[in-house]
Formats: sequence, structure tokens, C-alpha cells
Amino acid sequence: MGKHDSIFIAGDFIARQDIGIQYIGGTHTHVEQSATSNQPSAFRVTEDVDFEEMTPQENKPQAEHFPFVVADKLAELQLYTLPEFEKKYREAAGKEAPAFAKFLKQYRSLGILDFEDLDMKQIFAELKAFFPSEIKYKYRNFATYFSL
Repeated sequence: MGKHDSIFIAGDFIARQDIGIQYIGGTHTHVEQSATSNQPSAFRVTEDVDFEEMTPQENKPQAEHFPFVVADKLAELQLYTLPEFEKKYREAAGKEAPAFAKFLKQYRSLGILDFEDLDMKQIFAELKAFFPSEIKYKYRNFATYFSL
């Protein structure tokens, strides 16, 4: 924002002088400032998107955010939606090493998790990096219960 830009807030409406976004009753309205004025009343609507009409691809989390998930296999098996599986994954990561290892092995055998050609240390490092607050144990404990 420049030195003389302003932000306008009125209820559900927040706008900068040069651009604003407004949420009204489940719709997203993108407004642009008119070239003729710097006043908020000079904004004009350029796009309306109803959130209910968004395609599933637009509002679903991407599988690559969770390590090793094969989203296509998960969809094929129709056991869980991606958000449901990601929730179960995070919950399992928060359990002790034996329970998490069992989860990883179960979903690896179904093809939902693919550890590629990584060794156990690399797998643990990636899981620990992704779930730092959930995984409280060290590699040795993980390796005791998880085998490739």
C-alpha cells in the first residue's frame, strides 16, 4: 500500500482505495475502483462468484500438502474424502509410534500412501517436518515399529 492509500471498513465490507473484496450472503464480489474517482463510492462490481457453485477442485485442499498421499487412489477406493483422510492422518501422527506406524502400513498396503524410494530416515524426517507438534518421539522409536 502506498503512503496515501486508505482502507474502508463497513460491516462485512473491507476495501482499499485501489481494490476491494466484499462478502455478501455466500457470494464473493470483486470490486474495482473507477478511474474517475478515489472515493469508495466509485467502486464498480467486476465479478460475482457464488461459493455454492464453485467446483470441488477449487475448494478442496491439495493432496501434496500432506506427505505421501496418493489422492487418485484415495478417490478410487472411496474410503474417505481427502479432507477426512487428512484429518485421520493428522490424528494418527499425534499418537504414539506403534499406532502411527500401523496407520502408515495400513494405508501403504492400500496404495493411499506411497513412500516412493525413500528410506525410513527420509520418511521420518518428512513426517516429522510436516507434523512437528504431533510427532514427539525420535527416529529410533519410529523405526522400531515401522518397516518398509
